[in-house]
Amino acid sequence: LYFFEALTQFLAIVSVSMLSSNDKTSSNFKPNWVEKKEVRKDWYKRASFGDWIALGRRLRKAVESKCALDQKGYNEYLEMLGNPSQSFIDLISSKELYHLLEEANRKRNQWKGHGGITSDQENTERSKYLSRILEKVRSLSQGGLQEIRVLKPVGSNFRKGVYTTSVELLKGNETPFEKDKIESDIPLDE
Repeated sequence: LYFFEALTQFLAIVSVSMLSSNDKTSSNFKPNWVEKKEVRKDWYKRASFGDWIALGRRLRKAVESKCALDQKGYNEYLEMLGNPSQSFIDLISSKELYHLLEEANRKRNQWKGHGGITSDQENTERSKYLSRILEKVRSLSQGGLQEIRVLKPVGSNFRKGVYTTSVELLKGNETPFEKDKIESDIPLDE
């Protein structure tokens, strides 16, 4: 169950990062995902799985509405976003993905919030149920997550208008992580 919640958070954070990567993308996309109800403006301070799904759904709609290709296979927003892969755009704008995450959330609430001690047989049934959801998520995400590079900035310098940032590529299960250098016209936060 924790995997589905973590996946929801990860996709939301990656999507927000991409959609707010510069002033132009931020001004075009941010109004679509910001919580509009005043009483909910600080939701993230005590966010639940359901809150992350709600944010993901708003992000999904923003991407779906603005990132469709025209007849020539072009989209100005995709260009502003650095031309992410179509498989990634398909993943983060997938209605089916958020239906599956919502299903996992409902089961989590039913099992954790309103359930008691369970038998080994019940635990086996729950595991099978979650495995089926996981397989569906896996089939949806094939390719979409392969292109994401999660970087940890560890140091940088600025020379002749270019920021060179030393990073660790957070990929795989072995440490130390692979090191790389990224050149950019904007700094990466350490």
